[in-house]
Amino acid sequence: MILDLVFNHAGGSFGAESLWFYDRQKGSADEPPLFWNSLYFSDRGWAGGDVFNFQSEGVRQFLIDNARFYLDEYRADGFRFDEVSVIDNNGYGRGWDFCQALTSTLREHRPSAIQHAEYWPVNSWVVKETFNDGAGYDTTLTDGLRIALRRVLAIASDPNSGALPMQDLGERLAAVYLRDLWRGVQGIENHDLVLQPKGPGDHGRVDRIARVADPANSHSWWARSRSRVSMGLVLTAPGIPMLFMGQEFMEDKQWSDDVVDHPELLLYWDGLAAADPTMRDFLRFTRELIALRWQLPALRGEGFRVVHAHDDNRVLAFHRWVPGDGYDVIVVVNLANVNQYGYRVGFPADGPWSEAFNSDVYDNWVNPRVTGNGGAVFADSTPMHGFHHSAALTLPANSLLVFAR
Repeated sequence: MILDLVFNHAGGSFGAESLWFYDRQKGSADEPPLFWNSLYFSDRGWAGGDVFNFQSEGVRQFLIDNARFYLDEYRADGFRFDEVSVIDNNGYGRGWDFCQALTSTLREHRPSAIQHAEYWPVNSWVVKETFNDGAGYDTTLTDGLRIALRRVLAIASDPNSGALPMQDLGERLAAVYLRDLWRGVQGIENHDLVLQPKGPGDHGRVDRIARVADPANSHSWWARSRSRVSMGLVLTAPGIPMLFMGQEFMEDKQWSDDVVDHPELLLYWDGLAAADPTMRDFLRFTRELIALRWQLPALRGEGFRVVHAHDDNRVLAFHRWVPGDGYDVIVVVNLANVNQYGYRVGFPADGPWSEAFNSDVYDNWVNPRVTGNGGAVFADSTPMHGFHHSAALTLPANSLLVFAR
């Protein structure tokens, strides 16, 4: 259980119980003006509230003690810290060292507690050690995969499109700028991105993946197959996968934090029992790919290399392994709208490889017209893509395949 701690600001709507009313000066108005003398807050604002005064030792200790309280009394396993970049950028020079004091204290107090930072734009220093001038967090959100994949899907959804930017997708698949690949938390949907627009002037929200995959019909074969590829990349790419609620069964509606005025945007749980098997099949796909991730150490390891990326063919292949131990895995994505036969991809070793996963199996489970390699392929001595060996593969249209030794 990881708690979300919002240390970058307090408020929204300040009421009688807010911290501001604990330390307001005699004669102060009921609402704080733009600049005022406060113990807890600075004159900076964020998201409808006020930024904490990180120059005050008392305030800093108050927040650190609050996090320790959740570790001790609530037995939290760790924290997700909301927009640490706001603390850094609005702390009048004391935001960064507050983060260092926070992470150092919590690590000494409970070394096993994970400390995850949201920082925009992504900043590799946020996960560096404090003794190297980093902020000391364990992990951070990344956006390279999300941006590249959504661009690929948007182009693919145009029936007149040709080449796809698969090379760019491969280059952004791993957060190579972090000191360890596992420190990047990879997600393609989250509560900020897919939030229901709050009004005509509220821009910047994006559709859920099923609607990006096929804007005309979020349950079509195009939507289903491309959504499986998208989820497959999240669960096979380096880093820690992050799924937003409903993503595991292909929810296509925007999310809302207002269940009173928008009850129609609640998760469609009934879809799992509907006559249309789309959501039920997708849940099975997600569940079994997560199980495969646990079975194959390479999918959780640090080893990563793009083997092959071809924009015109719409194919991407990458190698995953555990450095020093092996456990080689090859992941191949085909976003062409047709099956591709005899497609050669380099492999790190010769001999038989199992087709450990084929996303095409999960369309109308079990897919009676599944296309694939019959559960196995054989890598011969034909060198390709930087390897001494390669295998001729059958690639189903809009699919993700995983091959393992």
